[in-house]
Order: sequence, then C-alpha cells, then structure tokens
Amino acid sequence: MYKPSGYWDFNNCKEEALKYETTTKFKKNSPSAYSSAKKHNYLNVITTHMKTIKHNPIGYWSFEKCKEEALKYEYKKDFTKNSSVAYTTISKNKWIDTLCSHMIESKKPSGYWTKEKCYESFLTCETMTIFKKEFSRAYSKSYKMNWIKEFQEINNNNINN
Repeated sequence: MYKPSGYWDFNNCKEEALKYETTTKFKKNSPSAYSSAKKHNYLNVITTHMKTIKHNPIGYWSFEKCKEEALKYEYKKDFTKNSSVAYTTISKNKWIDTLCSHMIESKKPSGYWTKEKCYESFLTCETMTIFKKEFSRAYSKSYKMNWIKEFQEINNNNINN
C-alpha cells in the first residue's frame, strides 16, 4: 500500500520492523521502511530484536554434511526449498545421484494430474492466481492440455444456473 512522503519516520519504521524476525525478511517484505531506516541511520537500532543468521564458513558443506542434510528430506522439492545452500553444493559437486537417490522427485506420481483431478483442484480456488500458486502442476497440465478455458466455462455455467 502506498505511504505518503515522510511516513517512514523512526516510530513507523520501528513498528514495521517488529513484524519480522530477520533483516532479510524485513528488507524483502517492507523495502521502503528498510531503506528509510538505513538512510536515516536507525536500522541497527530498530532491528536489535531480530535473529542473526549465522553463515556457515567456506567449506562447511562437505560431502558428509551434505549427506546428513539430504537424509532429512523425502522430497527433492522440500530439500531445494529448505536447504538451498546444501542442495547447490551437491549440484556443483555432482553428488546428486549419490546423495539424493532416496528422494522422490514429486509428491504426486506420474500421471496423477488427470483432467478430473485438475478440475477438482481448480474448483477449490477462488482465482486463477491461487490455482496457479497452490496447484502449480495441475495448472501447468491444464494449461498445456488447453483445459483451463473449459474449466472456466463449466464453472461459469454452473454459477449462472
């Protein structure tokens, strides 16, 4: 939402900063407040409650550490999302076949997204954006198969009747 010029004073920036646990999240989710606090030199004052993210030293992600981390995950998608640095290290070192062999590529088996299942998922969403976000595979399949227009027409007919 648009804020008028001068809105991001010390008190408003501090109040906004309290919503976040890390400066990274603060900067990402409220860039105007973050920038103003930095510009006016009170960023350090309003972020004292935030957690400090400890960065691992170079070489931390050894083969053994990566293996230990990879074993925490059943799905590759969860691993890449929740431990991106370990996954990147595994990729760069070409350890994926070895360390991720136990992981399942997708939470849904191949062929899961039939037209009927895609339509059922479509019906649970209020907007196309939500459908795309919440059921990205179903959306992709529906788009690829040209089912979306049909789903929308069926839905519109059901609403109008």
